[in-house]
Amino acid sequence: MLEAIRTMDQIHCEVACTLGGNLEVELRQQDIAAHHLPFTGASIRQRPDQHLRLFARFQQVIKRSKPDVVVINLSGNTPVLSLACMVRRIPLIRFQRFEFGHPGRWIDRFCLRRASAIISVSRHVQAQVERWMNSNHSDRVHYLCEPQPLPALAEPVPSKRRKSSGLPEVPHLGFVGRLHRLKRVETFIQAIPFVRDRFPDVRALIIGGHDGGPDGRAYAGELLDIAERSKCPDAVSFLGYRNDVLELVAACDLIVLPSQTESFGRALAEAWSVGVPTIAADISACREITEASGGGLLFPPGDPAELAARIVELLEAPDRARKMGRQGRDWVARECDPASYGRRLEEVLLQVVRAEPQPHR
Repeated sequence: MLEAIRTMDQIHCEVACTLGGNLEVELRQQDIAAHHLPFTGASIRQRPDQHLRLFARFQQVIKRSKPDVVVINLSGNTPVLSLACMVRRIPLIRFQRFEFGHPGRWIDRFCLRRASAIISVSRHVQAQVERWMNSNHSDRVHYLCEPQPLPALAEPVPSKRRKSSGLPEVPHLGFVGRLHRLKRVETFIQAIPFVRDRFPDVRALIIGGHDGGPDGRAYAGELLDIAERSKCPDAVSFLGYRNDVLELVAACDLIVLPSQTESFGRALAEAWSVGVPTIAADISACREITEASGGGLLFPPGDPAELAARIVELLEAPDRARKMGRQGRDWVARECDPASYGRRLEEVLLQVVRAEPQPHR
């Protein structure tokens, strides 16, 4: 998103978020005004005081900044922020970054339908939102493919990139993402013994950690147990959160995304950006961008044996795998360019601003 903001020449952007860490440093470096918001993970029933403080604080931000439009780029706390905008009659743009399900709470339905525009990160999610909005409001639903910078490739051969990352010279498979049950990481781990029947020295890298909550910790423990009980516990490495994700991805022969649900599949675009082919569960957006890019293969969700078969298929055909990686990289260059994304986002912003009467605030 920050890459996109830099490309806008008709829009002045300010950011409201929980400040701290690398994000605050980067905002300052880019000379982007930032406002601290005390987001909360508690429900309004659990902690109404926290939601009231967030509402009051956002009202202060709005009064100070006097925005022509507000963009909400998160999933939680949206009713509070939406209502704050409605009180001051400021048009609102919402991002839909997750698989869309019909909102269960009346407040969520009300706020979503009052949005001036909804931006979906895949055609699949766009269609889901349009069906729910019905034909009277579907013109407010837009599609913007997630931006993904295209890094320079110093060395396009995985075996040589492994050397620079300190990894042994054997085939490497990778998973990148949160350790969350919907990611179905166990399918990947359970596929490794099947792959080792054909490639006995293959290694699997699990890149990413859990969210710190009780279920996340429990799931991470279950994955460790599954790996320990497998026929080849030495083949699976849990690397946790890393700052060198793209370097590790570039050192892999394949990246696997076995998720049960995805709204876009960022791990696929990241892999393609460094020329690495992918194997993803045959679901919604993963199917959409894999078929559009030609950057990898699909397998039936939750089927370790079929996943292993696809992995072996590409490991046995390195020329084909490299071609898929190149095709994926070409697709990312065409569809995920941050500059193009910024221009398209700016068009949506200006369209909303010009369509909505601007009250005095």
